[in-house]
Amino acid sequence: MRGSLTAHTLFAGLLSLLSLAAGRAPALAAESFGLGLERLKSAGAATHVEAGQLEYQEQRKVVIGRGDVMVRFGDRILYADELRVNLQTQDFVATGHVLLVEGPNRLEGDRLEFNYGTNLGVFYNARGFLSPSTSFRGLEIRKVSEREYRILQGAYTSCRVCQPEPSAPWWEFRGEEATLIQDVEFVATNASAWGLDTLPVFYSPVVSVPLGPRRSGFLLPRVATGNTSGFTYRQPFFWAISDSQDATFKGTYATKRGYELDADYRYILSPRATGEWSGSYYKDHKSSSGDENRWEVHGTHEQLFAPTLSLKAAANYQSDNTLARDFLDHTLIQRTARTIQSNVFVTQAAEVYDASLWTTVSRDLENTQNAQLARLPEFRFYLFDRPLLSNLPLTLGGRTSATYFQGTGSTETDTARVDFAPRVGLPWAPVPWLGLAGAGGLRETVYSGVTSGGSGSPTRTIFDAGASAEARFLRVFEVGGSELSQLVHVVAPRVGYQYVPYVDQQRYPQLDLDDFIAPQNRITYGLDNRFIARFRDEEGRTTSREVLRLGVAQSFDFRPRTRAYSDNYLTSLTPERVDNAVVNAQEVLNSAGNPTGFSQATERQFSNLVFSVQASPHPLIALRSDVALNTTNGAEEATNVQGRLRYPGWGYLGLGYTHVQGQGLEDYIASLGASLTPEFSVEYLFRYDARRRVFLENNVLARYETCCWEVSVRYINVNQGPGIGTRTSFQVQFGLKTGKTEQVPGSAPPLAGGPGCPPGASVDAPGCQGLTPPLPGPSPERPYAPAPGAPPGGSGGLVDGPPASR
Repeated sequence: MRGSLTAHTLFAGLLSLLSLAAGRAPALAAESFGLGLERLKSAGAATHVEAGQLEYQEQRKVVIGRGDVMVRFGDRILYADELRVNLQTQDFVATGHVLLVEGPNRLEGDRLEFNYGTNLGVFYNARGFLSPSTSFRGLEIRKVSEREYRILQGAYTSCRVCQPEPSAPWWEFRGEEATLIQDVEFVATNASAWGLDTLPVFYSPVVSVPLGPRRSGFLLPRVATGNTSGFTYRQPFFWAISDSQDATFKGTYATKRGYELDADYRYILSPRATGEWSGSYYKDHKSSSGDENRWEVHGTHEQLFAPTLSLKAAANYQSDNTLARDFLDHTLIQRTARTIQSNVFVTQAAEVYDASLWTTVSRDLENTQNAQLARLPEFRFYLFDRPLLSNLPLTLGGRTSATYFQGTGSTETDTARVDFAPRVGLPWAPVPWLGLAGAGGLRETVYSGVTSGGSGSPTRTIFDAGASAEARFLRVFEVGGSELSQLVHVVAPRVGYQYVPYVDQQRYPQLDLDDFIAPQNRITYGLDNRFIARFRDEEGRTTSREVLRLGVAQSFDFRPRTRAYSDNYLTSLTPERVDNAVVNAQEVLNSAGNPTGFSQATERQFSNLVFSVQASPHPLIALRSDVALNTTNGAEEATNVQGRLRYPGWGYLGLGYTHVQGQGLEDYIASLGASLTPEFSVEYLFRYDARRRVFLENNVLARYETCCWEVSVRYINVNQGPGIGTRTSFQVQFGLKTGKTEQVPGSAPPLAGGPGCPPGASVDAPGCQGLTPPLPGPSPERPYAPAPGAPPGGSGGLVDGPPASR
């Protein structure tokens, strides 16, 4: 009952009350009260009062209203059967079905005693509701400050939002004596928790329940069981450090595995600087790396110094290559990642150029030698195409980079590289529907040294030249529908030629894709068909959406040869790429019989013919497919299909299929989410290896959620490989909600924005300058990560959904 029944409140009511008394009560009483009227008018807050009968006792300076009394003052209304106001003591007493309403807040009971001078009082046999979801009751509810109440024989719940009286609430905290501070907490002594009004859950000498989005305290525990970890118990603690900082600490014990300590830290240093960091330590008795002491650190930081200058950092470190795969609590993406990378980069973006400074450390999780490659640092500069001469249509652009590499394990190296690649272009549009362009450039790369076993010059010089042509034709079909007004068909054929001479690059370090420039004497051609729908709303506004795109592309090599290619480059040549294609790759060995990082491969004259489809007939439906067809033997070499259907309020469906002939890969992945009722939802994800005919993973989540509590059950089964067996995990989580966000006892909902900042206002709003925006409340300990197309209502998703690509 925030700010209710102030002195202005009473003055407003009495002024209107007395104005009514002039018509309903004896005129003499009204006249004898003239001086009081003048005093009340000076308060300047009068609104309206109604009552069946009014009486003024002049000697005692008491005003009495009886029968359906209603006092309105601003957005507050007081209802009662009888109201007695003592103007000398500034006390009033309301009795009989007393109800005080202030916006969404309400307080009601049998009797209200209040002093409008001190703005304090007491409600007897009362109950109240404070927005957004605080419901409380007590034998006595005493208002001791603007936002604080003392309650005798009190109780609190947040279930009344969706479970109104007279039904019993799903849960309720009760106490012999209690203190309620609006938007802060409910603290009770000799307290107990009850379910469905009659089921005792636990007893405690003291219970503190948060009523705002962020408060320090213990979160509800999480329990799980599985064949590799045994019974697992996790206890989190949330620390609300300030409006813009918080931390969560978690201790976990698994009977078969050991213990785990976790810490998560979030901060908003300013509206332009935010970050989130987490770290974990494992004492793992079943470590696949052989070391029981395992750890990992993850974090991100983003900072905007100026509109064109920004910094981003992402840290991902783990003690060994198999850590993420050994723990099913990690997301699907983490468990299947082949590399892990940390980087820091500063970017300066301008109209003419883009410059960035990188520091990157990349670790190969598939390599048993803990291979790691670091760029300490890398500078990149891109010059966008700009007119070279005012009287000629030539353009100048290009890029420059300087990198220092440090490698460990199988990539041991200590090399610096400077790469300079200017380009001159000649764009030309002879007619509006045709675009022609020619370009040529020089690539100069200088190394400070070469990898072990290499020899020769540390400088590489390569030039390239090319030309392209693209036409665009379109036709507009008038549909004339109530929503769909037009359908635009765009046909865009294209052809291009690229020439890059062959240079033997086996003497140079092969650290990334910039270290090998593939030879080219190739023409590339393709055709795109695009269908764009234009919609008109009721107000005549037009919007457009591409509903279908069909594409086909291929390339032709004029003089295919057998050459030495970098293994890094060959790995990147997926069947869907048409810029190059090779067959019969044979590893090149040095004099000692060790791999050199190169392979002899024969270039194919025709690349795969690649068909692509992208469709979105409805904003809730998305489909993408790529098929690579070998035209030499007519065989399909690769197929990649992803589809997603999302229907708000009902659920989602995601499907994915990947097939690569040369790698023996044929996998299916699907995710399904369904809201069976407004409270109950089920989600399921599976990965299936069609070649081995085994399920790689089954992941099921069932969740029941109401406005004030939720429970979820999750089951995971992962196939570790032939002859290794499977891992399973069964997790149960229960949570209570105590405000707008999901909360648990001991944690607390978010604080307001800060002094002088209107609730919900932007940090740039008047009165908010210099304030740091508050963080959201602590994230509940959920046994899953969100997935695209998840069901509505904040229920999230099962894991990560179908992958966007291989």
